[in-house]
Amino acid sequence: MSAQNHNNIFAIPIADKFLLYAPLHDLAALVDITAVLRLRDSLLTGAPVAPGSLSEISHVLNDGGDPPPSPRQGDFIPPFLGLLPTRGCNLACQYCGFLTPQESEVMSLELARDSVNWHMETIGRAGVQHAEIHFFGGEPFCVEEVLDLTVHLARTRAEEIGCTVRFEVATNGIFGEERCRWAADNLDTIVLSFDGPAEIQDLHRPYQGGQPSFETVERSARILSTGAANLFLRACVTGQTVARMPEIAAWFCEEFSPTGVCFEPLQPSEQSSAAGLEPPDPWDFARNFIQAARILESHGVEPVHAAADVHARRVSFCPVGQD
Repeated sequence: MSAQNHNNIFAIPIADKFLLYAPLHDLAALVDITAVLRLRDSLLTGAPVAPGSLSEISHVLNDGGDPPPSPRQGDFIPPFLGLLPTRGCNLACQYCGFLTPQESEVMSLELARDSVNWHMETIGRAGVQHAEIHFFGGEPFCVEEVLDLTVHLARTRAEEIGCTVRFEVATNGIFGEERCRWAADNLDTIVLSFDGPAEIQDLHRPYQGGQPSFETVERSARILSTGAANLFLRACVTGQTVARMPEIAAWFCEEFSPTGVCFEPLQPSEQSSAAGLEPPDPWDFARNFIQAARILESHGVEPVHAAADVHARRVSFCPVGQD
């Protein structure tokens, strides 16, 4: 067995047990410390373990496993074009370090135009039948003219090339009703950051001046839920809100009928520490995610956790890391 595959076997403490996780061997098992030490010694020395369930695990781990995933090879044909119109944002989320819209540079229309033309030409030369364009931020809708130009130009170029094109945006939902309806009908997937009911949303995600944002984001979520776009609601979970994940999941389903709900644990930052927000305990997050996922699935809604996609082995959980 290669040392590289040894490095892809993990023993993660959970209460008084350990989660033995070996993704390259398609294996996960809950074991005690004695089993962890015996399996470690077997892997390091090649010595067999006693017959039984531990022997079966040892056999799987010593079987070599599949090779680890590697970066894509061949011609550079990105699976999507990612645009960041600005790093500024019109909210002042308590765990985020984005600039205000006035402090951030914005993407020029010339750069947006050149990026779209390059992407569509690359797609056309490769004979790819489907193009993807994703908008990230900051808040992309702080620079609406970039979105307008990009969507119009990409559709025109797609028609010329003979391929389809779809658009995805990650947004905080702080825009007027007219723009919200435009997004609902002109984009294909909308990932809306929405942390939960008013007391959570307004604590985590106030406006730059500190005013509550819940009313505007709730209105946007209702409009977006009636449009043609697939609506994904993304909630940041803190130690203070982790126990409410099942409640939030049910509320999202009953009020907004999303395509999917994404729960992500808080990543600590200077801002979150200053605000007194802490990451959730991993055990509590996992337990409540499972409960929330059952609720979501009972409503036909897809549960999502970006770092726990078990459908494929990946170099990076971030989509930008795929090529």
